[in-house]
Amino acid sequence: MKKLSLLTFLLCCCIACKVNQYTGKKTLNFFSNEKVFPVAFNEYSSFISKNPPVNNTTESRQIKVIGQKITAAAQAYFEHKGQAKFLKDYAWEYNLIQNDQKNAWCMPGGKIVFYTGILPIAKTPDGIAAIMGHEVAHALADHGEHRMSANAIKTGLDFIAAKSTEKTTRGETQENPCSLWLWESTWSHSSI
Repeated sequence: MKKLSLLTFLLCCCIACKVNQYTGKKTLNFFSNEKVFPVAFNEYSSFISKNPPVNNTTESRQIKVIGQKITAAAQAYFEHKGQAKFLKDYAWEYNLIQNDQKNAWCMPGGKIVFYTGILPIAKTPDGIAAIMGHEVAHALADHGEHRMSANAIKTGLDFIAAKSTEKTTRGETQENPCSLWLWESTWSHSSI
């Protein structure tokens, strides 16, 4: 029974692979944009309501303008490939948040945040563009959906591991190393 459960689970994982239109690579993705984007947009709105954006500064304007230029280039790229509707569900937004962390991030659907702490590292509009391009690439490569799918698999493997490590009738336990492998593989999306 345990082997059948694991086999069924692995078969489902294989079926969930799709080709990302931006990278051309097969990726694990259980979730469609129609499912993920509304949740991401809601979480982003919640974050922004608690962390008001910095507005009307040179840096905040640069972030917005550079973001718009990069996403316009992405749209042109998909139009050139004959996939003009690929980004139709994206709702690009670029905000600068007052925070000393040296970080920028992107949620599924194109919600991008720069923290003021990363600006000394960026130094120039070209530096902002490099960071923005990296964040836009996360959105286009569906890295949020990939991470959610990996977490769903991890949850399933943890359940299987819990069941398979229960004491047997002879009082022995069995180990399942799958969760550690999956945990390590979820970070592969960061190497763009």
